[in-house]
Amino acid sequence: MGNSPSNHGDQRRRRSTATTTGPRPIAGRSTALTQMIPDQFSSMEQVTAALRRNGLESCNLIVGMDFTKSNEWSGKRTFGGRSLHTIDDPTVTNPYEDVIESIGQTLRDFDEDNVIPVYGFGDELTADNSVFTFGQTEQQPGFPLEGIRSRYREIVPNVVMAGPTSFAPIINQAVSIVNQTGQYHILVIIADGQVTRSVDIPAHAVSKNEKETIDAITYASNFPLSIIMVGVGDGPWESMIYFDNYLVHRKFDNFQFVEFHKIASSAHSRQHLLTQFALHALMEVPEQYQVIKEMGYLSKGPYQFARNVPQVMVFPAPQNVIAQSSSCSTNYSFAQPAQHNPLPVYSEATMAPAAEYPSVSSGRPSAPTFISNGDGLQTLQADTSAYASRPGMPSRQMSQAEIDLSRLQESLLCCICEDRKKDTVFQCGHETCEACASLLTQCPTCRQPIQVRIRRYGL
Repeated sequence: MGNSPSNHGDQRRRRSTATTTGPRPIAGRSTALTQMIPDQFSSMEQVTAALRRNGLESCNLIVGMDFTKSNEWSGKRTFGGRSLHTIDDPTVTNPYEDVIESIGQTLRDFDEDNVIPVYGFGDELTADNSVFTFGQTEQQPGFPLEGIRSRYREIVPNVVMAGPTSFAPIINQAVSIVNQTGQYHILVIIADGQVTRSVDIPAHAVSKNEKETIDAITYASNFPLSIIMVGVGDGPWESMIYFDNYLVHRKFDNFQFVEFHKIASSAHSRQHLLTQFALHALMEVPEQYQVIKEMGYLSKGPYQFARNVPQVMVFPAPQNVIAQSSSCSTNYSFAQPAQHNPLPVYSEATMAPAAEYPSVSSGRPSAPTFISNGDGLQTLQADTSAYASRPGMPSRQMSQAEIDLSRLQESLLCCICEDRKKDTVFQCGHETCEACASLLTQCPTCRQPIQVRIRRYGL
């Protein structure tokens, strides 16, 4: 199962599995409702042949991407210290783009309509309770595989990465789509680390976000949905392995975890990387599909699985927001007024009324502000009064002084809360604020265990 060998019939091993940074199986469970699916293929051709042999003529992809703040430092070891969402070089792909390309090349022939819903989660607006769509209009429920990367690069500069991390919203949104269509889907979640977990939670317990994710994965096993979790960046991955191997109360083994950079480190060429990654990611899909057929999921039809499917708030894609990190964008211009893009309706999910959207305030005279479109939504518009007599004039570029000031402010603020000044230094030389430092066991930048905390004064 996954990338780690395991004997799922060995209850003693399950009882002894424990980590300090993730949940562990509850001791004493003796009856597993789930028969774990082994990894059994050695080539991509074998996987494709098994898919055909089990009757998979077509499937539908759903993609979810993690936009939590930790993406900015989780590439220190595996991506040259850059943000995992870096897009400053159009000729170089980041890990998120590599995953999309690899999965797409493999499943291109199986996704007949080539319309793939893509969502983001974990940013400032969605946090751990909702998602945003990559779609631009209500008539655009998804993108062709070849169009996802360009749309991704349009959106990234506008995203304000935040947190905390929970995979429950994207899983529940995928469940809603499956319930609506009654068709088999594969959900590919690309994320940089495990679900948010406080340092004061005992090793045998789970956090709120972990419990929500576990519940969502378990609930999803009532639907014809395979979940592939792809870990990019430095990790850690304890929770992912736990989700992969030890959630025994599912109807079937519906979750597969793959560590992208573990495969990338042993690849001798880009094509070899893409092929090996696709092999590991899709290794369990043939048998998952066979189990789904045997359980009668494919014969139920739309809206026949459950009546109380969790509803997820789906927001429009971020737009007209100044990029907060120079590592994610080289464009610091103010965006032109946005046109209203209605929210794609994929499920029974509802959108918050305009009054519930957060407002944007800034001391800069030309900072973006929310304006009403008169139809219940709000969009962002830059203050262009200085150019009112010259419509169509290109947006103003920030001066070098403004850019330097923005970078200076960012360097002084704690990278965790982004509110208080850095005033506590670890033995590795990295800093956070005192309040955040008291909650950390590992440096958020280099992942070294924190042994020394030095308080700086006079700030």
